[in-house]
Amino acid sequence: MDVIQELKEAIIAQVNARVPVQTVWAECVATDVASGTMTATANGLEYADVLLGLGDDITVPEPNSKVLLGLVGNKAEATWLIYAERIALRHINGKAKGGLVVADLVALRLNAIEQDINTLKTVMASWVTAGGDGGAALKLAATPWYSAQLSPTQSQSLQNPKVYHG
Repeated sequence: MDVIQELKEAIIAQVNARVPVQTVWAECVATDVASGTMTATANGLEYADVLLGLGDDITVPEPNSKVLLGLVGNKAEATWLIYAERIALRHINGKAKGGLVVADLVALRLNAIEQDINTLKTVMASWVTAGGDGGAALKLAATPWYSAQLSPTQSQSLQNPKVYHG
């Protein structure tokens, strides 16, 4: 290693030694969704009023989970949540549109409706008209189909209860 390289590394080491750490791993103690804050502890220090996000974008960690905090201006009284090990609730642009849709549940529901329509199509395709019966043959052929009613879909059954969006 030449002298220039050694000098460069010595300067970098000196600068790094003087730059304070601006993140800290902590543990979530409690959250206050209404105010968008939480309390966390790390190495015996309490971080109160930690921002969970800004405006309508917030992440609420589960109590007793690990969290990574950012210190604005390296001040413990100005902290914000960067990452949470376990999430209790997440709002993306608010919560006006309810929980985020779980695609697999929607697909199951759509498949049930599509199967029901295909059953009716099969009944209609296999129906043979009978002159003068006034539709009795069709009614008889379709009885199994129309006697099994579909239940209305409940919006909550298709939503992720932890992630909301607006």
